[in-house]
Amino acid sequence: MGMEYGAFDDEGKDVYSKMKTAKVPFGSGRLRRPPPPPPTTLREFFLQNLEHIPPIIYTLLSCWTRFHKIGKSNVVVWDEAHFGKFGSHYLKREFYFDVHPPLGKMLVGFAGLLAGYDGTFDFASGAAYPDTVPYVAMRVMMATFGVALVPLGWYMQWSWA
Repeated sequence: MGMEYGAFDDEGKDVYSKMKTAKVPFGSGRLRRPPPPPPTTLREFFLQNLEHIPPIIYTLLSCWTRFHKIGKSNVVVWDEAHFGKFGSHYLKREFYFDVHPPLGKMLVGFAGLLAGYDGTFDFASGAAYPDTVPYVAMRVMMATFGVALVPLGWYMQWSWA
């Protein structure tokens, strides 16, 4: 009535040995090259890694633009008034409503938690920070997220190209 089991015999081969090699490369579209031999001199190392020089330069520039004089102003500046206030709500576990996505405010709250901030400052625009608020540490943590976006963005776009 039906086919016998012997009709489907694969002679003991597993699934992976039956796979055929793909004719078209999948992934980014770039052809795969074999890895170069390990470098023996500093010049060879530099030449083998030239593609990493631009993102390193951009990341260092990003560090300079974000961290240079980051603690010079001891007053609430720019979006610290908005994001700091909502970060304080997270730290105090208070309910609030905001129409915007919460990730940025949650990161500010997390930076405050790591820096030892208790959530009691109201972040009024232009107000001076009291000694109890570790605003420089919070700014450095948030700037670090911004710096990390540069190589992340670079290598994401490079992998899709």
